[in-house]
Amino acid sequence: MDLLKAKILEEGIKVVVGKGNISRLWSDVLVEGVLLKEAFPRVYTLVVNKSGYVRDFWKVTGSLEKWDIAFRRTLFDWELEQWTGCRDCLKGIVLRDTIQDTIGWKFNDNGKFTVNSMSRCLEVGNSGEVGVFDGVWQGLCPSKIELLVWQLLHDRVLVKEVLQKFGLQLDDSVECPLCSDGVETIDHLFLNCRWSWRLWQLCMKW
Repeated sequence: MDLLKAKILEEGIKVVVGKGNISRLWSDVLVEGVLLKEAFPRVYTLVVNKSGYVRDFWKVTGSLEKWDIAFRRTLFDWELEQWTGCRDCLKGIVLRDTIQDTIGWKFNDNGKFTVNSMSRCLEVGNSGEVGVFDGVWQGLCPSKIELLVWQLLHDRVLVKEVLQKFGLQLDDSVECPLCSDGVETIDHLFLNCRWSWRLWQLCMKW
């Protein structure tokens, strides 16, 4: 039971990034369910600043904003794949200067921890239903595929619908750019879009 409680707490606590001057990039869970230093250990080993805040790695030059992470040396080709996965993960972190970083609880709709929400998680855990995402990070496929599966399971793929919820201004509409038949949601892009469905049909014929 103690292990289950620890696991639920680990998965339930999340940092909601605002200004990025309180949360630490590598040692806080900023992207749901992922601790960057554990998910990308080779990248973490080679970064110069291992204890910096999120804001320390965000560079603004005029109208250009980007992540600026320094390494002790140039990455080898076999290390670039993990760095690519890390960069994809970083896309899920959006800094907002209007609010401070806060701690949230993902198992309650209002984001606040309650005893009842913890009890519900324990009840589900005892029935063996918690941890459905545990099998993702097992090294059974390339890390970029694992990352995509994790993002899909956690609704973290940055489709237009998600970007709009983050408050980002889009240059075009939120319609699917492939078919223009609906809003570009995760479900639409990967399942309901007629072009995506054709791709799935081809895959099923292999």
